[in-house]
Amino acid sequence: MKKLLLISLAFVLAACSCGNKPDTEPEPEPTPVLPDPPATVIDDGGFARGADISWVTEMEHDGRVFRKKDGAQADILEVLMDAGFTAIRLRVWVNPYGGWSGKEDVVALGKRVAAAGMGLMVDFHYSDFFADPSRQQIPA
Repeated sequence: MKKLLLISLAFVLAACSCGNKPDTEPEPEPTPVLPDPPATVIDDGGFARGADISWVTEMEHDGRVFRKKDGAQADILEVLMDAGFTAIRLRVWVNPYGGWSGKEDVVALGKRVAAAGMGLMVDFHYSDFFADPSRQQIPA
């Protein structure tokens, strides 16, 4: 009787260990494919070196110019890229005085930033002018 019990137990154990293996290997998860960053954006370990230049189109309109370290006049984005900047922040207000930092101004400047191959961050302000804790005014 002990022999029959041991043989039965051996068959049960053998049957259990064979049933755990799947008939086919599971399909691996697809690896997401991300686009390559523009060639001009410097990989700095995931950090952006940026500046808020929301004021630049108004300054250019007023005749201001920007210069490289050697004194040569250049576009502000070229000056910043030469200094190692990789991203630009732009503020957009609802209905700002003179249109500066309004929708049209920010879109035009954003296109310049994109054409330069820099990263772009847009900061939306629910205001017609600066929106900080001391000056939170509902836009007109």
